Amino acid sequence: MRTATGELTADLVVAADGIGSATRRLLFPDHPGPEYAGFTTWRIMVPAPAEPFAPHETWGRGALWGSHPLHDGTVYAYAAAAVPEGGHAEDERAELLRRFGDWHHPVPALLAAAARRAFCATTSATCAVRSRPPPRRVALLGDAATP
Repeated sequence: MRTATGELTADLVVAADGIGSATRRLLFPDHPGPEYAGFTTWRIMVPAPAEPFAPHETWGRGALWGSHPLHDGTVYAYAAAAVPEGGHAEDERAELLRRFGDWHHPVPALLAAAARRAFCATTSATCAVRSRPPPRRVALLGDAATP
């Protein structure tokens, strides 16, 4: 591989430089890279509701919701939904209420407990992607690998 500092050779290259991996682009300039997978994901951490529930993942048409009570009295919850590429809600909590507000317990209670700042939405530039295998051997780690 030619770089600004000269020619480099290696038995193994490990790239851990994110979803827009510069290392992947440098090593495989003709590779098409990540492509949008057709859905967006959300994650929240909120206090557990008064009414207990079992850990679960529920699938609906073009959507899923998972809720997992933690030992510290909080709940880790996540959701995914089919969204057009580049789709982004101005108010993620309102979007989740629209999509999941009428689902089974504890989903509405968790959404009611969530403050706007509690949401981690994976949208537009960092949305779920998939990637075709690279044309030669390389180890990609972290977000560089998850596509």
